[in-house]
Amino acid sequence: MKLALSTSTSSVITPRSSAYMYGPGLPIGGDYGTVLSYFIDRGRPTYGFAGMAPDMAVVAVEVFVVAFVVIVPVVYLFLDQSMTAESWYYVYRYMYGSTALASYSVPTNAGPVSGSPGPLTLISSNIFGPPSNGYFSPSVLPNSSGAMPLSGVGKVKKSVLAKVEKMGNPMLVQVSLGNAPLIGSESLL
Repeated sequence: MKLALSTSTSSVITPRSSAYMYGPGLPIGGDYGTVLSYFIDRGRPTYGFAGMAPDMAVVAVEVFVVAFVVIVPVVYLFLDQSMTAESWYYVYRYMYGSTALASYSVPTNAGPVSGSPGPLTLISSNIFGPPSNGYFSPSVLPNSSGAMPLSGVGKVKKSVLAKVEKMGNPMLVQVSLGNAPLIGSESLL
C-alpha cells in the first residue's frame, strides 16, 4: 500500500469548544484501501460518488460543527488522480450542486494537494494552507442514520440532530458507517 501523510499539526479552535485537531496524520493520498481505512479506523462515516466506482472518490466526515443553530459536517475529499485536474467540477457537482448549497461557489484556492503517491489525491479547499485544514464545510450528506454526530459533547436534543438528516444529498452514497464528534454543541443545550 502506498501512503503519504500530511505533516501538519495545525489545530482549529471553534467557538465554545476546546481545541480540536483536524485530520491528525491525514493521508494526502494513497490507494483506496489506505484512505478508507484511515477514516474507518477513526470511526468516521465515508461516502462515494453516486454512479461511479467506489475507488474513484472518497468523501469522509471529520467532525460535525455547530454553526449558529445548525449542525454542519466538515468533510475531506479524495479523488482519483485522473479526476484532479477538474476537481472544482466534482466538488460542485457532487458536494454542492444537487443540494441546498447549489448557490455556493467552489473556493477559488481549491485543488489537489501536491505530493500524493496516488491513485487517490486529497483535494484541498485551500491549496496554500496545510492539508489538514483543507476540509470542505459546509457540506450536505445523504440521509443516513449511520452518520449521526456523537453526542459526547453536551446533551444535544434529538430534534436538533435530526436537522442534519433533512437535507439529503442524492449525489453521495454511503460506503461505511461511523459517528464523527460534535464540537461546539454547548449552544444547542
